[in-house]
Amino acid sequence: MEEAFDLAAVGAEYVISRYRLKNANLRSRFERIIRKAGLEPWERLFHNLRASRQTELTDIFPAHVVAKWLGNSVKVANDHYLQVTDEHFALAAQKSGAKSGAEAAQKAAQHRTRTEHAPNKKTLGSPRVRSEFPAFSGVGEYPRQESSLGENPQENMQEDIIAAQKAAQHGPRTEHAPTHQSPELVKVIDAWSILSEETRRAILQIVADAERIKNES
Repeated sequence: MEEAFDLAAVGAEYVISRYRLKNANLRSRFERIIRKAGLEPWERLFHNLRASRQTELTDIFPAHVVAKWLGNSVKVANDHYLQVTDEHFALAAQKSGAKSGAEAAQKAAQHRTRTEHAPNKKTLGSPRVRSEFPAFSGVGEYPRQESSLGENPQENMQEDIIAAQKAAQHGPRTEHAPTHQSPELVKVIDAWSILSEETRRAILQIVADAERIKNES
């Protein structure tokens, strides 16, 4: 085109001056050129040339700009010229594959980050919680009261009975704590608060004598 422009005569209106008459058979001439190039002519030669070029330009520039250049309108271009090409499908597939690959890489990186910052330290056979407290047997243990009846048998015995009475009122320390008290002793403990001082002393004396006889035998 630039060479034809340079070769055109001064004042020439058209760059291409041949075949400008209305009765010129451009199609036949064009088909001969196509076959000479080793190709086969396609249907609707000039329409498809215009359509392919308008499609190529619209992929780069705004549709209204291309329509102005080619002398038609955006509506005419959409209805008759713009095409869907194999390159459009290839580009869409390429972008879709790149997006899917990027999402997969992002998920893998996030998963790797979570596993690196939150390692699983759980090991088989190790307790989940360690306690510094001794194991609880479920049975209440009471300290054994050492008898000192030799010093003051009646006073010590009275203290033991009062302690037993308080323990009976408050119940065992645990639900599974066994009760080794006989029914007779329980009755004495329950009635201790209503007994007279003389009766209490008599009971304590009986217990002290029994304890002394047991120790002497």
